[in-house]
Order: sequence, then structure tokens, then C-alpha cells
Amino acid sequence: MRLATAADRAAWNDFVAGAGNGHVLQTWEWGEFKSAYGWRPVRLLFSEGAETVAAASMLVRKVGPVSMCYVPKGPVLDYGRAGLAAHVLSAVVDRARRLGAIYVKIDPDISAEDEAALAVLGKQGFVRSNEQIQRPNTMMLDISGSEDDVLNRMKPKWRYNIRLAEKRGVEVVPAGPDDFADFYQVYRATGERDFFIIRPYDYCRLEWQLFLEAGMASFWLARYEGQTLAGIMPFALGKRAWYMFGASGNEHRNVMPNHLLQWRVIQWARAQGCTEYDMWGAPDTLAEDQPLWGVYLFKQGFGANFVRWAGAHDRVLRPGLHLLWTRGLPAYMRALRRLKRERTDERQLIGA
Repeated sequence: MRLATAADRAAWNDFVAGAGNGHVLQTWEWGEFKSAYGWRPVRLLFSEGAETVAAASMLVRKVGPVSMCYVPKGPVLDYGRAGLAAHVLSAVVDRARRLGAIYVKIDPDISAEDEAALAVLGKQGFVRSNEQIQRPNTMMLDISGSEDDVLNRMKPKWRYNIRLAEKRGVEVVPAGPDDFADFYQVYRATGERDFFIIRPYDYCRLEWQLFLEAGMASFWLARYEGQTLAGIMPFALGKRAWYMFGASGNEHRNVMPNHLLQWRVIQWARAQGCTEYDMWGAPDTLAEDQPLWGVYLFKQGFGANFVRWAGAHDRVLRPGLHLLWTRGLPAYMRALRRLKRERTDERQLIGA
């Protein structure tokens, strides 16, 4: 094992792209992006002779004398090789310990049903985390074969809606940095409507710009009668594309802009050589009363299949501090917020 340097950037991305469970969050660019927001990337590269066999981009966040370590959607390796997996996980833990970490969190793309891989994690002291950073479930769409093959895997109504959007005059156009602000307004409206976290504009702009420049992303807007109705920024790496950023407004939903938008993105992903499209996010329980049920049905209509990942796993390195961090600090922050509300109410009562 060695620490990767800037000279390894291209080789690093090539390995992650070619790995069976490689992910865009393990690319060199993702570490660079997060470094602008308080995280330091530490990249561990593992080789057997001249062949790279594993990679782990670990994000380190220092808080006073301690730190937290997170390997988003990694480490990247063949978990069917138990010995290799054990070696890599041990090295990740050792590096986190040297960095003074309270704990290290990993989140590899391995199936929740992969008992052999989960056994390796367990033997290295990793347990499923109570704090899931990425969505543990997704909808995976097979986009291999011909375009007709992909269309035929959709529900008939979805194929009809794609044609309807085209007939009604919806235009799906490639966009660029000049369109970020326009897209962000739709993104913000979507977050307020669907109650998901809205990232600040500068955060999104930096991420979008970086991955567009790296050639790992594209940007599409659906417009109707001069108005932006929806947008998607898909990522692509190796055989897989991801629908991680998307937004849709509340107007003109009857012209089905989202169906045509997704179809254009699928066509783009296929042109990049992708055979899978990770549509990113599904309910924990497949039931109509779940918040993401409508999202699930929309993605299922394209022929996507539900996939449950193993999810994030933690290896606690300093139990006392970990307990304080996961229980004491949240309680302290809640108390501060409560005190702030009480003082605000008090000032209002006295007319301050």
C-alpha cells in the first residue's frame, strides 16, 4: 500500500472506472471537490506487482485534536477476494488510527445480500452504521443492447409519455455553466417541495463545474415555451452512469418533461459506453406510505430494478469519544437550538 500522489491521478481514475464496483465518489475529482469544504483526501493505492488491485479515497475531517474518516462508496476492490479485502480494510483502519480518528466509515457498493463480503467487513470490526450518508437503496436500470431493447424494458405508458413530450414541443437541450443559476432555481424549488437538503449555490456550482470539466458529467435542461421545467446533471464513469442531481418544477407537468429528459440522459449515457444507469434513491420499504414511493414508481416505469446496498459501516476506534460525538454532541446542539428559540421568544415578548 502507498499514498497516491498527483502523478497517479489518471491511473487512479482509470482503475476506479474499470472496477466492478467503482463509483464517481471515489474519483480523484470528488476528493478535490470535498477539499474545498473542510475535508482532506487521503488516497490509498494497493498493488500486486505492476497491477493496481484496490483503491480507497478517504476523506478526513479534523475537529480539534481528533478527526473523522469517511470512504464514500469505497474502498474499491473485488470483495470476492476475501484476503485482499481484509488487507485493504485493515490498512484503511490503520491509516485512520494514525490520523487520530474517532471512527472510520466506509460505504462500498456491495449488495446487502452479499454475505461473504459482509462477513469480511464484520471480521475487520465494521458494523452497520446508524448514520447513513448516501441512500442505502437505489434503482438500477439496464441500458445495454439497442435503443429498442431499452425502450421495450419500459412500461408502455412511459414510452407513450416520451413521445407525448416530443409531440407537445418539450425541448431537451444540452446546457453549460451559464445555465447553472437557472437550474439552481428549479433545484431549490424541488427541494422545498420534496423536503430534501438544499445545498448552497456555490457548493453546487463548484461540483458541477469540476465534473463537467473532467468529462465525467453532462448537463441537460427540459424547456417548454421558453421556460425551464426540469434539469438533470448525470455522471458517468466506466460502465455506469448516475442520476445524482435532478430537479423539476411544478408547472406544465402535463407535457411530461421528466420522461423525455430521462430518455435523453439514457441516450447520452449509452453514448459514453455505459450499460447501467443508477437512478439513485429508493424507499427503505417498498410500501405506498413511504415518502419516496412516487419516486420509486417513476423510476420503476423505466424498467429499473430495486437494489439494496449493504450501506455504510463504521469501525469505532475511540469508543468513549465516539459515544460523546454521536450522542453527546447532538444533544448539546439540540439544547443550543432550544435555548436560542427561548431567547428569541423572550425578546419578542419584551419588544426587543
